[in-house]
Amino acid sequence: MFGDISTNTYSYYSRTAQIDMVIERGDRIVNLCEMKFSDQPFSISRAYAEKIENKISVLRHSLRKASGIHLVMISSSGLASNQYSINLVQNTLTLDDLF
Repeated sequence: MFGDISTNTYSYYSRTAQIDMVIERGDRIVNLCEMKFSDQPFSISRAYAEKIENKISVLRHSLRKASGIHLVMISSSGLASNQYSINLVQNTLTLDDLF
């Protein structure tokens, strides 16, 4: 997925945020991965978008060395396109992409 770029992968938990998977890349880009299971394309609501923005903020504060944080949605049936997904998500993966 990242070619020759070194990575460090882990989950993240604090009092204010829980992140399913964080991938710190050697090029100082961090992939914040959110995973959702749904039998239909997952739709990001306004409330969920606010939770994601909080997760990004908490991670940015925790990882001051990161030059960018990219949100990756991993969903069993994809992601529905709406104003929140367009503004927040850099990449989407489905189960078909992974298996």
